[in-house]
Amino acid sequence: MFTLILGGEEVYPAPGKINTIDRAVNPQTGTITVRLQFPNADRTLRAGMNATVRVLNEDTGRQIVIPNKAVTEQMGEFFVYVVGDSSKVNQRKVLTGTRLKDKIVVRKGLKADEVIVSEGMQNLREGAVVKIDEPTARVAQGTPAK
Repeated sequence: MFTLILGGEEVYPAPGKINTIDRAVNPQTGTITVRLQFPNADRTLRAGMNATVRVLNEDTGRQIVIPNKAVTEQMGEFFVYVVGDSSKVNQRKVLTGTRLKDKIVVRKGLKADEVIVSEGMQNLREGAVVKIDEPTARVAQGTPAK
């Protein structure tokens, strides 16, 4: 959710939504241009005004955080390989959140203490048997997200 803060810390009463997102990252600043749209029925907002935008971040508090390299994308959806009984893997759809350097928040799809695959996914298939090398592959319970 996007909230607009006008001059004098006045909060604009209607929330905004994303209108467009630029496809390219600016190579000089590392940023992406995003255009927001706010309803303006009473004409409070005018061209040339300055305001501050607040963005509600849903990835606060205790979250499941995994290595970003453990996530694969297929046709716009994100998946991880979860190690189950007899060391067989199952591909599971996850809903991802904020990226934190080389890690990513998983909002839905994983539980604490599940074991995931974070190396060698390019040759992995559903039902394959894997060998667990590192105990750190276990999903950390409630890792704080920043």
